[in-house]
Amino acid sequence: MAGRRGHDGPMHQGRVEAISAALLDATFDPQHSGALFLREAAATAIRSGLTNDADVIEGIEGKADLAGARFMGIRIVPDVAVYPAGGAPRPVDASAPRDLFAVGPRPIRDAAPEGIAVTITVLRQDARPVQAAIADAVILATRYEAVVALVLDRRMSRRDPFGGSDSGEAPALSTGDRRLVEALARDHGITIVVRRQDPFGFA
Repeated sequence: MAGRRGHDGPMHQGRVEAISAALLDATFDPQHSGALFLREAAATAIRSGLTNDADVIEGIEGKADLAGARFMGIRIVPDVAVYPAGGAPRPVDASAPRDLFAVGPRPIRDAAPEGIAVTITVLRQDARPVQAAIADAVILATRYEAVVALVLDRRMSRRDPFGGSDSGEAPALSTGDRRLVEALARDHGITIVVRRQDPFGFA
């Protein structure tokens, strides 16, 4: 993947690949599908996959605990952020004066330049959430070094998460789908990870 900011060296590429592999191997319990459990499972897998060579911070529901990106008043925050070991942003001093024109809650942490954002999107009925997932990833890519967007497909029919067949086993991504995935990686530093999972099991 050639990062659009020049972050295409082996160390950066290695971190993105390790995060992607960890998400594919993570244990996501279908009985606990809430955002809190998904973030915790993802963060645990990433910590294990990177062998303590990174600072992994989980997002907190309803709080601006991670650096986010804004577009037309909408603030997008990743589910998990990954930084080189010792490179995580420091907590913000809550007693410090705040900009009177600031909008939204005060961030708990400052921004850091070398972070990788991780987002998690669950498909339960149709593929429409993929649109929002890609849009969020593009916005986050303006703030983070790279973005890894996990699409966890738990639909009964296991359809193509990019809008393919309506029944039966999901086919491989189409040529158009692959071109989109490649363009996101090449132009925006976004890696799409698709994982299919039985909604009633751990497969």
